[in-house]
Amino acid sequence: MSAQLLSPNKSRNFIGLLLLAALACACGGSPSASEDEEDVTQEPSGPQLSLDEYLEVCAGPTSGAMDEQITLEEFAAALGEFTESLESVEPPQEVKEWHDAVLVYQRALKMALDDGPGEGVSEEEFLLGTALTLALEHQPEISAAILAMDGEVLARMVEAGCIDEDVSGLAPTEGEGNEVPISITEFTSVSAGEEHTCGVGIDGSVACWGEDWSGETIPPAGEFTSVSAGMEHTCGVKVDGTIACWGDDGDGQASPPEGEFTSVSAGRYHTCGVTTDGTIACWGEDDRGQASPPEGKFTSVSAGRYHTCGVTTDGTIACWGDDFMDRATPPEGEFIAVAAADWHSCGVRTDGTIACWGQDLDGESSPPEGEFVSVSGGQHHTCGVKTDGSLACWGDDSAGQASPPEGGFLSVSAGSYHNCGVRTDSSIACWGSNEDGRATPP
Repeated sequence: MSAQLLSPNKSRNFIGLLLLAALACACGGSPSASEDEEDVTQEPSGPQLSLDEYLEVCAGPTSGAMDEQITLEEFAAALGEFTESLESVEPPQEVKEWHDAVLVYQRALKMALDDGPGEGVSEEEFLLGTALTLALEHQPEISAAILAMDGEVLARMVEAGCIDEDVSGLAPTEGEGNEVPISITEFTSVSAGEEHTCGVGIDGSVACWGEDWSGETIPPAGEFTSVSAGMEHTCGVKVDGTIACWGDDGDGQASPPEGEFTSVSAGRYHTCGVTTDGTIACWGEDDRGQASPPEGKFTSVSAGRYHTCGVTTDGTIACWGDDFMDRATPPEGEFIAVAAADWHSCGVRTDGTIACWGQDLDGESSPPEGEFVSVSGGQHHTCGVKTDGSLACWGDDSAGQASPPEGGFLSVSAGSYHNCGVRTDSSIACWGSNEDGRATPP
């Protein structure tokens, strides 16, 4: 293990280095504060700050470039300076959990560094070993505080340099997509969008990865039952039935109405959801009627590029919006599911077979035989989960998006040129284009 773990480049700030060490291990369990650590806890000596004021403190004198050859004495001095600056203020409520967790770790580390290295141990080995040993104890609280932080607040903390971008779950590194919080490894659902992907963890939290043009991969805190990734926005249904959206809101696609919903689907520039009374509400761009649903009761809805389709309570499919290539003209019959894609649509009939309509340029509307439980359409390809749990994809395979992995799956979601699915062990597998990290799940 080299010093590069604590100082991998000269652009990371001081607290970012400590958190990078703390989050380098995805360790379970709960932190165990010693009596000595509790003794150093003290009340702040200053007034409660606003978030703007706090950002200046947490990105204070120790932020910025660090010499990769920093000595133990220099590190301890910088640590002491930063710890004192945090101790001197009362943080705003929205970052208090993170502030307190970091202070406990900082104080414990400072006390350990005061003892110095033992005989035959180099300063570098002592510094790394001490920091990582304490990180094993304090990582859960620091990580939980980051995950619980409001998305907008977290983004500002990262931008100010208070939280390192590599451990925030937000910002991309050069040539890569966004990383997701390392504590989310098991998922209940996943949604592949245009150039990003989001999933709901078994604890109800949302993790996103891939391109982040407009904040579409920066989910808010809270517990969700489902999530849907669109073009440059994302929406999810919270456990209380309300909808939260984030990302691009240029056409109002990320401004959901009030009320309780059972599901939501994010399209290109519009979004639709099924309310608890079975009616459909849509918002966002409506220049082609894609956000003007018909009356009636529905069990599900799917928002495509410029059209939308839903399964009514009697099993028939209704579509509205642009009907180019007949993508909004569904066949007759009873269905259990429908997927509105970019230029085509597909549905699962009650007998398990799949019917598709609309453009068939690359075979995206020519499904294979067999029985399916669900289907999802991308730009020029389609994927579905068979009754035996295996996946089948058809259509354009230029990026490998129609070549799914083997194994059992609970669900699948087709993005523009990539797909992701939840396996039976609750892990996520993605394939196809991995530009910007959109196909690199946690």
